[in-house]
This record gives sequence, C-alpha cells and structure tokens, in this order.
Amino acid sequence: MEFSKLEIFLAVAQEESITKASDLLHISQPTISRQISELEYEIGKPLFVRTNKKTLLNADGAHFKVRAEEIIGLVNKTMDEMASDRIISGTITIGAAESPSFNIISDILVSLYSQYPAIRFGIYTGNSDTIKDRIDHGLVDFGFIYEPIETSKYEYIYLPQSDKVGLTMSRSNPLSSKEVINPLDLAHLPLAISSRHFTHQVINVESWSNGLLNEQNLNIIARFDMPNNIYNFVKDTNVAVLSIEGLFNNNDDDLVFVPLNPPINMKLMLVWKKYQVFSSASELFLETVQKQFL
Repeated sequence: MEFSKLEIFLAVAQEESITKASDLLHISQPTISRQISELEYEIGKPLFVRTNKKTLLNADGAHFKVRAEEIIGLVNKTMDEMASDRIISGTITIGAAESPSFNIISDILVSLYSQYPAIRFGIYTGNSDTIKDRIDHGLVDFGFIYEPIETSKYEYIYLPQSDKVGLTMSRSNPLSSKEVINPLDLAHLPLAISSRHFTHQVINVESWSNGLLNEQNLNIIARFDMPNNIYNFVKDTNVAVLSIEGLFNNNDDDLVFVPLNPPINMKLMLVWKKYQVFSSASELFLETVQKQFL
C-alpha cells in the first residue's frame, strides 16, 4: 500500500469530494479516482458512498480513516526524529490529562525552548486510556496521566503534584458553604461529570463512599469533555461538577470548589513505552524531568 494513496484517501474523506481533493492536492481527478479504486481493491472493501454531489465515507471507510491518520502521523513523526539526529531538535509529543498541575511540565518545555529554539511541541489532551493508546501506537512520546498504569508496559516517574477531587458549584448552591463533601451529600445532588477524569480506575465512588454509592445511583445529568462547554450551565443552576480542583478558573467568584471527605488525591505520572527510541529533543526532555524529579 503506497503512502500517497493514504494521503489521497484522507483528502477525499476531508473534502467529501474528488473535485475538491483534486484542487487541494493539485492532482487530476482521474488520478485520484484511480488511486481510490486501487486502494479499495487492495483492502477488499469499498470505503466511500458516492452520490451525485458528495463522496462520503461508509462505516469501513470511517474505521480506515482513523488508522490512516495514525499511519501518516507515525511516518511524519519518524521522519522528524531521523532529521533531528545531529542537533537538539525535533518534536516532543505529550498526551496530557486535563490538569492545572501540567504547569510543572510546561515550565520544563518553556526552559528547553528558550535554550533550543529548533524544538517543536505536540500536546494532545485526553483521558488516561486514550493517551496510553496513543503511546502504544507510537503517536506520542510521553503521557502525563493519573495512576494506575501497567508497569509491565511502561516506564514512569511519579510527579510531585497531585490533583484534589471535589465538587465545583455555583456559590448559590446550598453545599457551597460546606468545608468538605461527604458521601451522603452526593446521594441526590444533580451532578455533571468530566469524562476525562471520572473513570472507575481514577475516581472510584463506590470505594470512596464505603459502598454507599456507585456510579449507577448517582444523579448524573450531564457529561462533558471540555470545562468551557459546561461553565455557564453550572454557574446558573444547582448542578455541581465532580472533578478536580482548578478545572475551572480559580479566580471566578461565581464558582466554589469544596473537596471530598474522605479526601481523594489523584497522583500524576509521566509515562513512556518501554524500550522507546526517542528523538534528541524527547531524550533531552526526559533527562531534564529525571534530574528534576528523581
């Protein structure tokens, strides 16, 4: 399978049109049609549904698109690493849990960039599972994630900061004046949950409440990916967000954070795949982290 066919496939998938893909890539329409047909023959399945106006991905095409993006990303990353052998350059790629504690990593990146301006950075946000998947596929060098991890697969360093779990809510919420949130406080409270933090492995409500609660009997009315998308909803209602401290702007007078009791402190780690070969930039980043935190 030729690399160029993957690029053409992704262009058609993005533009939903062979004509627009032709303009984007400066390749003739017959050539693009032929390359797509050859690709579908090699795979043994059609990848598109063709209509009079659009060329749309079918279910197999949507699945193949994810893998094609991974392949191209990995090839580009490898070329970048090979080009950076002689000088401190290349791209440091990090998959990061959404956390205010990422500032300890940002400080290191700022320092490295000031010394080696040829370094570039790729930072991708996700939960621990999606980040570990990107590490496994070679799409990122490092993961900034919460424990636990599979120590048989990854090298790791515990970082000095941890994230406190609690409720963020409107100042008008009756629970906002409390010093801590107990299990019974959550029993009927309408909750919004961060999909990037609220997993059984990271925040185990049943264990925390000593069996009084589980995810099924919580009153979860909303799930969200990015905090900005839920901010106004939380500010203007009695819904509370179960997540980490600092997920929202700490200087916002409209919102209050109250920690859980018993406390949950989520430990942060920097992880990478065992036997990973790094670019000069990523190698320097790892050496800097080790010197600072080991």
